Amino acid sequence: MVKKEKNQKKREEGITLIALVITIIILLILAGVTIATLSGPNGILNNALNAKTKTEIANLEEEANIIYTELLANKYTEGGEDPSLGDLINKLTEKGYNIVTRPASSSSIAGINLSSTQLHYPQMKQQK
Repeated sequence: MVKKEKNQKKREEGITLIALVITIIILLILAGVTIATLSGPNGILNNALNAKTKTEIANLEEEANIIYTELLANKYTEGGEDPSLGDLINKLTEKGYNIVTRPASSSSIAGINLSSTQLHYPQMKQQK
């Protein structure tokens, strides 16, 4: 009778192999769901990268609008010609933006193209 109580106590204290396997399987499923949520086309990491890119574009656009307004104000206060795209690009370059003009091709779309290291602004006709 004492032996049966000891065996019963041992079984209640330890973790069975089945419980351990089930726990590991559940953890693997949770890890898979977490990895899928982080990566993938609609994952958190890609969404964060897209948000960062949109913010950089908005910042560049805002900075370009401010500079263009300053150039127009200088035109009206000091006289002179309308500001050109070259003037705008020069001012943006002075502020630390890396702007590269490139000739437009039949496959390009007007706008700003971002690469990992440079902002590209399509070449436009400059006013003289």
